[in-house]
Amino acid sequence: MIEVKPKETGLRCPSGRPEFEGSKVFGVVTGVEQTVVNYLPRPVEQAELGIDLPAGIDPAQVFRFTCACAESKCQHFDGAECTLGDRIVRLLPTVTEALPKCSIRGHCRWFRERGRAICLRCPGIVSHDDQPADTVIAAAMPPDRSLQS
Repeated sequence: MIEVKPKETGLRCPSGRPEFEGSKVFGVVTGVEQTVVNYLPRPVEQAELGIDLPAGIDPAQVFRFTCACAESKCQHFDGAECTLGDRIVRLLPTVTEALPKCSIRGHCRWFRERGRAICLRCPGIVSHDDQPADTVIAAAMPPDRSLQS
């Protein structure tokens, strides 16, 4: 049997996890009352930052990671596009009025599919939040594929 690999699009996921292959940090989470992501000039390996996190701290609480879009291997991908980006635009408020300086925009799946609308919300996205708002939980929930036929 011949293994068919997904088409390589070169698009990056702006909501990667540190354990994903090829993950790099492209933003640092700051703020107390309201968290916001400050983007780095270029994506870097977490080790390059020289920051040792305390035991028990998930790096996704402190950093935003990007990795190659997994497409069909991702629960948010519907075969054509990322449904997570769609839900973020529909459910979450903007957190900035201007496009943030972002080092992955040219290869970002969310930007490619949702344009400016997603970028105005993206600095408010934290991949690991211990107390997310109900709207954030709703946006993060992947579609139930068992209901689609």
